[in-house]
Amino acid sequence: MDNRGHRPADSFAERMRQSGIWDLLEEYMDIRDELEGTLDSFRWLQDEIRFAMEDISDELETLQSHIEKVSNQLRRFKSLRAKQYEVIKEQDALPFD
Repeated sequence: MDNRGHRPADSFAERMRQSGIWDLLEEYMDIRDELEGTLDSFRWLQDEIRFAMEDISDELETLQSHIEKVSNQLRRFKSLRAKQYEVIKEQDALPFD
């Protein structure tokens, strides 16, 4: 048998084509590409969520700080009003009389 004109690589590729393996490999590559795209989308979404959570945390810290400032102002106001009430109570007179 003379194999001079016959190359093993060509016959292997031809056998794979004939058996449908190329079609199967192409489907595998398409599925793999889709999965990689999905993975990239999830990574992008994860980053977006992380950035959004950092922004929310910053907003919460700002809000907490504002609440503390308002609370401190109200405490000072409360102590002033309480002192005024004590003075009025001692005088036994209402301020609008």
